[in-house]
Amino acid sequence: MPSTTSNAVPIRLAFLSDAITDMTVSSGCNSQGSQCDDSSRQPARAIYSLPRYNLLYREEEREMLPFCADQGIGSIPWRPLARGRLTRPWTEQTNRSESDEFGRTIYTEDDRPIVEAVIDLADKRGVTPAQIALAWLLSKPVVSSPIVGATKEHHLADAVAAVDLRLDDAEIELLEEGYQPHPVLGIDIGCRPRPTR
Repeated sequence: MPSTTSNAVPIRLAFLSDAITDMTVSSGCNSQGSQCDDSSRQPARAIYSLPRYNLLYREEEREMLPFCADQGIGSIPWRPLARGRLTRPWTEQTNRSESDEFGRTIYTEDDRPIVEAVIDLADKRGVTPAQIALAWLLSKPVVSSPIVGATKEHHLADAVAAVDLRLDDAEIELLEEGYQPHPVLGIDIGCRPRPTR
């Protein structure tokens, strides 16, 4: 466990593979696994998906999320705040936004109206834009929990507050109405966008 001070938030990082292609489980083995009947090996049933999913990138709504809902598979989205884009005014710069070349390839000026809608709704509700963006994500029945990359204490506070924040149908529609489709992106080991065919 990383060492922490009272002002620091411990961060745990995990690397996620592109995909798991051949999972099998065996139910016909003895407790030591030395006597297995290969005929009992069956494909494992997926229990969750890890999509990139947020108000600025909703391409998973086309196929993956409906499939998950149909199959009873939970979803644990990563990048729920769109690399911080959903947490501040569109023109506000941070150290990360100034140096994030990859992020500039994903989100474009077409996404600006959504960010503005998030900020306007946050002002109206008296909460942070991060809380609005996370509450929207949590309003989706197939979402089990987002992966929140907290680096500051207030990031965790926003995530916890979003759990109890309920958006009504009109607010959800307002946040979603400006969405423009994006190219479907995969991600490779070098974290560069890789269009999916």
